[in-house]
Amino acid sequence: MLTAQMLIKGHSESLERAINSILPLDCAIIVGNIGMSDDCKTICKKHKIKTIDLPWEKNFSKARNHLVTSDWNLWLEPWEIIASGHDEIKKPKQPNFYQVQCLSNNILTKELRYWHGEAKFQNPIYEHIDCKKPLDLDCVIYSSNAPNTNYEKLNIAQQWLSENPTRVEPQYYLALSFLACRMYEQFINCANQYLLKETNSISATMMNYYLAQV
Repeated sequence: MLTAQMLIKGHSESLERAINSILPLDCAIIVGNIGMSDDCKTICKKHKIKTIDLPWEKNFSKARNHLVTSDWNLWLEPWEIIASGHDEIKKPKQPNFYQVQCLSNNILTKELRYWHGEAKFQNPIYEHIDCKKPLDLDCVIYSSNAPNTNYEKLNIAQQWLSENPTRVEPQYYLALSFLACRMYEQFINCANQYLLKETNSISATMMNYYLAQV
């Protein structure tokens, strides 16, 4: 059985579109409430969607992991829709990890959004399911009117680094958060500190690329 999950904090203006794009899958939908508005609650009640009130611990992975099932999982943001690929998702397939195409701001990326089993999300921000070689699924998720959460992510990244000063991951994502907030001097300092610790990885290569663009 497939369960589609969303975390909701506001977003009433786009939630109905997201839900309507999931309905053709004939799957369960579960919503994690981390501060949803009354309008969102009304929409969820209208569609008989199960909602779970979650404590907000400034950690998106912790919140999402409460919604993961032992069967098939699909996750969306409340400002996204499944634009195509419903039939591909519904086709029987072997348990595995699958990446889909995500279109946002005219940029097309591949993200792991569909998987079988209780694999857990990682990282407080820029959360993801870790899999080295996910399979491709012919499905497109389209994002529109995404809220600006850059400063919220920056605060979370700073807290993450303060609690884990020797780890490279929070340093990397803090640098990306500075860049997203256009705090270029802080980004350069943080990126260079990261590159002192991490030199031979794809992430380090990408960080050098971002530095070259600033």
